[in-house]
Amino acid sequence: MQYCMTMEQTRRIAVFFDSDDDEAAIEKANQILKETPSEDYESGDKEYDYALCNVDTERTILDWD
Repeated sequence: MQYCMTMEQTRRIAVFFDSDDDEAAIEKANQILKETPSEDYESGDKEYDYALCNVDTERTILDWD
């Protein structure tokens, strides 16, 4: 039987900043998100997950946590 394993790796970093109000904070957060290079995430926390399904039967063996 053929199986398919879909893997995911999530990396997180926390960025602290000051802002005058919620709207300005949202704008600043969007700016930080767009300008943060992927290399900056390499030092962040890691989380792994996977899902496994049987391709022949289209049955999910293990779903995402």
